Amino acid sequence: MRYATGKSNHPLISGAAAVITLVVFLSSGFSAIASGAPRHVLRPPVISEGRATILPCTPQDQSTIGMMGCNGKHARDMDRRINEEVALIFTFLDPAEQLSLIRAEKAWLNYRNSDCDSVASLFQGGTIAPVVYGSCEVKDDQQYSDHLHGFYLFVTEGRGTVPRWP
Repeated sequence: MRYATGKSNHPLISGAAAVITLVVFLSSGFSAIASGAPRHVLRPPVISEGRATILPCTPQDQSTIGMMGCNGKHARDMDRRINEEVALIFTFLDPAEQLSLIRAEKAWLNYRNSDCDSVASLFQGGTIAPVVYGSCEVKDDQQYSDHLHGFYLFVTEGRGTVPRWP
């Protein structure tokens, strides 16, 4: 047993420390709930293309760079739109449903990335691969936006006045 580092080589002691830590963590969360303390507020997920280089978009420019620039612009525009749509839907959901939507959004984003990787891989090594990837993103984003609109219509059905769809 090593006391200087606080770590143990003995599996029972390490396991016991992990169990104690877990019990303390769980009990502190349950006591906060029981006391009526505010729980963690869920926020709608936000998708973004990260820090990708922004290329100019000139629709007349049919070069690889021009097409990549326009695909990037359309993808950023669709991301903003999807973020607005998800945020609006989020306001109609209870916390369990919000958590479910967060998980669905993450799964969809993983699907979109994998789908577009798959399509672009057909052109791996060629200059058209990033153009194909970007076109795929825009197509998948549009389909997802259409899906979200249907979801919005479903969650707002029968309600009085509802906010306008973005």
